[in-house]
Amino acid sequence: MSQGKHAKKGGGLPFDPKILIISILVVLAIAAAVAAVVIVFKPQPAEKPEPAPQVEPEPEPEPEPEPEPEPEPEPEPEPTMWKLTFISGEETVFETEVEDNTEYTFDNSFLEIPENKEFIEWKGENDTHFIVGQAVTVTSDMQFEALWNELKPAYTGPRNPLTGEPVSEDISAQKPYAVMINNIRVATPQAGIRGADILIETQVEGGYTRFMALYTDIHSVDVIGSVRSARPYYIDIARGYEAFYIHAGGSEDAYSLLRSGVVPYMDGVNGDAMCYYRDSWRRQNMGFEHSLMLDTTLIPAYLEKHSTISLTHSDGFSTGLHFSEDPLDSEKSAKNVEIKLSESKTNKLVYDEEAGNYLLYQYSTALTDSADGSRVRFENAVVLYTAISNIKGDSLGHVSVKTTGTGNGYIIRDGVYLPIEWSRESSTVPFSFKYADGTDVTLGVGKTYIAIIPTANGKVTFE
Repeated sequence: MSQGKHAKKGGGLPFDPKILIISILVVLAIAAAVAAVVIVFKPQPAEKPEPAPQVEPEPEPEPEPEPEPEPEPEPEPEPTMWKLTFISGEETVFETEVEDNTEYTFDNSFLEIPENKEFIEWKGENDTHFIVGQAVTVTSDMQFEALWNELKPAYTGPRNPLTGEPVSEDISAQKPYAVMINNIRVATPQAGIRGADILIETQVEGGYTRFMALYTDIHSVDVIGSVRSARPYYIDIARGYEAFYIHAGGSEDAYSLLRSGVVPYMDGVNGDAMCYYRDSWRRQNMGFEHSLMLDTTLIPAYLEKHSTISLTHSDGFSTGLHFSEDPLDSEKSAKNVEIKLSESKTNKLVYDEEAGNYLLYQYSTALTDSADGSRVRFENAVVLYTAISNIKGDSLGHVSVKTTGTGNGYIIRDGVYLPIEWSRESSTVPFSFKYADGTDVTLGVGKTYIAIIPTANGKVTFE
C-alpha cells in the first residue's frame, strides 16, 4: 500500500516544513513593522531652550585725573634796540630806534631841502651809500650823513642858437657860417672841425661823402680845411639856416643856384680868394686839390671889403632846434652805432660814458682835428633818411639829394636813441624834428652830427 493513501497512526494533516519557515518569516516581518511604527510614533523629548547669554555689567568709569596746572609763561626778553641817527651838515635832523636784525627803509621826509641844493643819498659807515627807498638790516647803532649836490641857479642868459650853450652876448640874430670841408680819406685829418657847432655829412659823387660845417663863431678856430666845392643840396641846407656859405668851386648846378642869390657866399676858386691859401705839406703829401685852406682871421677884412654881404638874420628867423639838459627818456641802447652812408662809406659812433658824448669814427679811425690832434665829439647825432640818386646823364656822377618834404630818422644822445620824423616845407626854412606823437625833438646841449643817408640802401645799426 502506498504512503499517500495510508497516513501514519496518530497524525491529522500531513506536516510541511516549508510552510513553517514561511510562517515564521511572516511573523518576524510583522513584528519588525510594528516595531518600526512604534519607533516612528514614539514621542520625542522636547529640546531644552539654550540659556540667554549673560550681559556683563559695564565697568564703572574711572575718574578723570585732575589737570596739572599750566606752568606760568616765562616773560619774553626785551628786544635789543639799535639807534639810527641822521645828520645833515653838523646837525642831527632825525633819530629813531629799530629792533635788532630788522630792516630799515631809508626816507628823507624829515629833511628840509636847503636852497640851491639837491639831496643825493645817505652815507653810512665804511663809506656805504644808501638811496631813498633802499633797505638795510640793522644790527648795531648806525649814523648816516645826508649828501647834497649844489644846484646852480637856472641860466636865463643868451645861448648859442645852434648848440644851446650859454654865450656871453645875444647872437641869435647873427647868421652862421657854412664851410664845405673835404672828407675823402687822403685828406684826413681835417683842420678846424672841432669848432663846428653842427657837422652835416652826406654823399657826393662816387659814393664819397663831404662835410658841411656850421659855425656861429668861425673865429673859434684859425684855420679850416681843406675846403672843397659846392653842391646844390648843401647850398639848399645852408639856405635854410640863412648861412654865409664858404666853398671852393662847385658843380654847374651849384653855381647856378649861387648866382641866383639864395645865399651870400665866398668862393676860393672863382671869386675873391683873399681868405684862402695852399698848405704846402698837404699839397705835397695829399695832393693839390686837397690843400686849399681857409684863414678865418682874414674874414673880417673880406666882409669889410664886400660890404653888401649881410650877416644878420631876417626878422622872425628860427633854427627850429630845441635843447634840454635832461637826458633822453629811452631804453633803446645806442652805445655803439654804425651808419651806412653809401656802399663804400660806413661811420661809427661810440658813446663815451664818462664824458657823456660821442666819438665819430670813419675809415676805421677816430675823427680828429689836425690843428691839435684833439678828438671831435658830439653830444647829439641825428640820422635822416631821404631819397639820394644819381643824376641821369651826368658824366661826372653827381647825385641828387632830396632835402625838403618829410622822412624818418633817429635822434641819438645820452647812450640811447629814439625814432623821429623830419620835415622841411621849403628851402627857405631849416629842418624840423619831431617824435611820432608830434612833440619837438630835444637835443642835448652841445654839438650835433647830422648824417643824411639814402632810404634805398642806407642803414643804421644800434648796440
